[in-house]
Amino acid sequence: MNRETACVISPAFIKICCVGTIVTWSCILIVGVLLAQLDPSGPNFDPAGFNPLIDYLSNMGSIHYTPFPFIFNFGITFIALLMIPVTFYLKKLMIGDNSCVIRKILALLFTVLMVTGFIFLILVGWINQELSKTWEQQFSYPLNACNWHFTLASISFSCIILGGGVFTLFSLIFLNFLREKLLIQNPIRGKILLVVNYFILTPIFLTLFTSCPLLHSEDLFWKTLPIWKWATFWEWLFAISMTIGMFFVCISLFRPLNAKLRKP
Repeated sequence: MNRETACVISPAFIKICCVGTIVTWSCILIVGVLLAQLDPSGPNFDPAGFNPLIDYLSNMGSIHYTPFPFIFNFGITFIALLMIPVTFYLKKLMIGDNSCVIRKILALLFTVLMVTGFIFLILVGWINQELSKTWEQQFSYPLNACNWHFTLASISFSCIILGGGVFTLFSLIFLNFLREKLLIQNPIRGKILLVVNYFILTPIFLTLFTSCPLLHSEDLFWKTLPIWKWATFWEWLFAISMTIGMFFVCISLFRPLNAKLRKP
């Protein structure tokens, strides 16, 4: 391992990345929603303020729905950059010393999925709704062939969720991983949380989200559709399930990271 690689996955740097991820994402959700309440009414029938029931998560990155879209766009880009080193550090823990082939394959699959998801999350922060619409209106094929923001977000979220599923499967196959590598005192609870989140709740939220009509927030769909048909509502629950998985990893790493930092 060269000096640069050792620095990137050093315990001190990974701990900074974990703390930065938790703080940044929490600020995005709390501060972003609060500041979005200053948004005036419009376009069309979009009411003033910001309501997670009728506003998509990515609306916080659009100037049409918040006066401060850079908070969301910069925030998710920063989180993606922080989580990539954390992913490689987890890969190192998952492989361990002289590990078997299955362990290496699952660790590699987890890394590929998560890194791909976070790279596309960076693109989501760069290509917000306004730029995506500009490409659709002003450019010719292939730049106008799809909703770029929605497509990039779909690829990003899918890869991150699948990566979380692989991590959950890994923790179920290798029973002592959570206890020995992450130093979790009650690994059963951790495994239950991961299984419920990635194998039960996330598929339910995703299925209900994809079954809903993808209408715009400025439409009057919340007056004509039942709540279980509100794509915005299920998107927020889907994002919360991703947050649970991300925070679980970051918080679980604190104990082994602190143990390594205490060693002389």
